[in-house]
Amino acid sequence: LKHFQQLAHRHGADTLMLEVRPSNTTAIRLYEQMGFNEIGVRRNYYPAADGREDALLLALSLAS
Repeated sequence: LKHFQQLAHRHGADTLMLEVRPSNTTAIRLYEQMGFNEIGVRRNYYPAADGREDALLLALSLAS
């Protein structure tokens, strides 16, 4: 993840964004430790065993 963060910054990106299932608490914890913040929700984004699951939208500013 750090590699992609550096690569995006080198290519002029100012923000890194990703989506994660709310049920993936391990990934959410990792992303938060790296500085990502929740910026929104995509309702019913992922297929799930019991229907659909939302996606949390996370962002990290790459501005120095």
